[in-house]
Amino acid sequence: MEVSLTISLAVLTGGIVLRRHLVEAVTNPGPGNAVILMSFLYLAGCAVLVWTVGGGAAFMASACGLFFFLYILAYFFTSVALDLRIRPLKLDWKPMGEERTAYAIKVWMFFLFFVLLVGAAVIWSGGLNLILALYNFLVVGDIEVSVGELRTAFASGEERWVGPGYMKQLRDILLPLSLLLLIYSVPRSGIKTILLSFFLIPSVFLLMLSSGERAPIVLLTIALIHAARRASVSGYMSKNSGIVQTLILVALASAVFASLTASFVSRGYGDQSFIWIFIERIVTRAPEENLLGIDVWSHGAPYPGAGWFSELMSVVPGTQVTLSGIIHEFLGGGVGNSVLGLWIDVYYNFGWVTGGVVSVILGVLLAFFNHWVNITRAVSPACDLCGLWISICMLWVISPFAFLLYGPFVLSSLLILLAWWTGGGHASSK
Repeated sequence: MEVSLTISLAVLTGGIVLRRHLVEAVTNPGPGNAVILMSFLYLAGCAVLVWTVGGGAAFMASACGLFFFLYILAYFFTSVALDLRIRPLKLDWKPMGEERTAYAIKVWMFFLFFVLLVGAAVIWSGGLNLILALYNFLVVGDIEVSVGELRTAFASGEERWVGPGYMKQLRDILLPLSLLLLIYSVPRSGIKTILLSFFLIPSVFLLMLSSGERAPIVLLTIALIHAARRASVSGYMSKNSGIVQTLILVALASAVFASLTASFVSRGYGDQSFIWIFIERIVTRAPEENLLGIDVWSHGAPYPGAGWFSELMSVVPGTQVTLSGIIHEFLGGGVGNSVLGLWIDVYYNFGWVTGGVVSVILGVLLAFFNHWVNITRAVSPACDLCGLWISICMLWVISPFAFLLYGPFVLSSLLILLAWWTGGGHASSK
């Protein structure tokens, strides 16, 4: 009881101290605040497990709390001492001139390229079967084929291997970015924006549904809402259009999340509401999986950084043995990944002493990365949208490997190109 109460009070105190950054992670996304939010949610999930399960959950909370505290000290000290930009700049996008038509054509070509590429990959890899199974479940009521099982088969390449990690970069990272650029970086009337959104957003959602994953849909919805707000403030779309679009997006994303959740007939969600399932997924699911797999990782890595090295090697084509895969198999999930939470990942790879040093280094690195993204977003509307999408994708980064897998690495490279291409830009900072 005393341990549970102490951990809960520590988490509550941390939430109060970091409350502004937690709120801004949702209202004004930035890479630094995204890491703070997800680390806090993971720690909160550990605190819940301490009350409900006990045992190893207290150990997880202690490790997570210590390394997160060291990270926070390094992150804020570096940002303040070197006067680094912690929050995104407030922007006024300047109206386009004669280059508007040429820019719009390039953005359309960028979008259509990824639509055709992802569409072809979905058909060739068998992802279309998952979409059809979801349709049969929702419309026909057919529950013989589990969408969850098809999702696992698709990711593991049982029918036809296409490199699911590479496919994710195209389907869940670059395709959504092309959608953001097409809808929001070109000034249009409210009617045109709404009509374009009605046609394109559901189409992109449909392609993304071929993975059977809910998180990419949720994150894209968040990005679309923020992009609509920034575009309406800058006059690239009317405020009324932004409000209408936001309401439609929330309804559409909720329907998609609820439909996918209901279709996972093998997961045994019972009669739980999709809202409760959503909260459970983002707060307690990751620490719960880590707790169940504690026998696998609690003894530490065979050598410092072994887990990170194995995950990085997984980008090489072929079958690779990774810690996340071993944990997932240990939990009875077969082929798949069960990634350690960021600070538990640091503990596994480096232990208590070296892990503290690594946490400080990560704090320094994230301070510089956060500053670079926030500053580069001021170059142009395209850079602002790319930086926004990086910040939203950072909500996926619960381990260093996720920085590579879930988009920030690829998007950072693209942000450099966009800054060079649109340099001189159409945005002014405040």
